[in-house]
Amino acid sequence: MRGFVNAIGFLTIIKIPARYCYHKDFSPALAYFPLAGLAVGIMGAFFFWGFSFFLPIAVASVLAVGIEVVLTRGLHYDGLADVFDGFFSGAKGKDGVLEIMKKSDIGSFGVMAVVFMLLLKIALIYFLYTFLGANIWLFLAVLSFMPLWGRWSMVYLLKSHPPAKKEGSLAAMFSSVKNSRYLMVSSVYALVLFLGSVYAAESILGGPVVVCAGPFAGLVPILGPVLKAVIIFLAPFLVLMFLGGYFSKRLGGINGDILGACSIMVEVFYLFVSFLVFSYL
Repeated sequence: MRGFVNAIGFLTIIKIPARYCYHKDFSPALAYFPLAGLAVGIMGAFFFWGFSFFLPIAVASVLAVGIEVVLTRGLHYDGLADVFDGFFSGAKGKDGVLEIMKKSDIGSFGVMAVVFMLLLKIALIYFLYTFLGANIWLFLAVLSFMPLWGRWSMVYLLKSHPPAKKEGSLAAMFSSVKNSRYLMVSSVYALVLFLGSVYAAESILGGPVVVCAGPFAGLVPILGPVLKAVIIFLAPFLVLMFLGGYFSKRLGGINGDILGACSIMVEVFYLFVSFLVFSYL
């Protein structure tokens, strides 16, 4: 429970009393990062659902993303802007890129990246609703899990890649020999929750009826939603592997800005893959 409370305090605007905070080893909170992301996602989905009763869906999509940004202080979008400024500024070498990423101001590449990702996220939420609106529970489940996979990507990166700076950085603060265990634990519960939610929403709470003859007819209603959920997880995971390898190779490791940037990009790609899967499968 203390790890979850610290994850909430670190990833959201909610203030945690000092007596509950970790002061030396922050890594135990990693196992709860995806759960904290799910809490943010449920709040965003709840507000979307409420707004949809009296506002156009396009406006509800904008406000749902706005709620997420407010709840997280826009922390990860700041990292996204810093990464794009650093990598596209023309700086030479690791030190030049890191120097630009440390600056408090945002350059033109950073602004364009943030605006592009926000617009793309809003558009994908809107079009997902146009396809899944008939099954509002499935849409709300997909929307709720978007921040979960963004935060899970941080756990994966912190386990798979060393910090670019060994001391005094956000990545170093969460670096621990126990990160493999935290990744395993968070992966298991994240997948179980995601698979269970998609299956329940699509097959139990009003999803389409699948008609199939043959010896495997009874398995189709189960395997269909599960297969979709697996595809939706695997595609962003492959993108995350590429992003983590690329950034780590360029900088000799990862830092807080890369964690935030990858989180946003994984969320957007998750929505994109979800749109394709539920549109064509």
